[in-house]
Amino acid sequence: EKPNRCRPADPTMAVAEPKGLTTAAFQISLDGSKSKASGGGALKYSWAIAKGSPSGTILFGDTATPVVQFGTRGPVDYVFELTVTDAAGKTATDSVSVKYVGR
Repeated sequence: EKPNRCRPADPTMAVAEPKGLTTAAFQISLDGSKSKASGGGALKYSWAIAKGSPSGTILFGDTATPVVQFGTRGPVDYVFELTVTDAAGKTATDSVSVKYVGR
């Protein structure tokens, strides 16, 4: 019997960027476009502000490239979490830390 040479599909993977950003800008864009679905299919995106982070606003949080508006004076650290879901319902999560030094 021949061995099965089929390679399993890569797992669904979330990739949130930019990593380690420091900014004085009131508004920035996050990027999850390098995330990948198992088997190469479409992904659903969900961005959130992590518990313990100050208040802020995420616009277009169900897209790969949302806009974030900071809600407090800096310097303060934020963590934003990206969860991606593939067509089979498998999820993956990644996060980015942003130091806001504005206002």
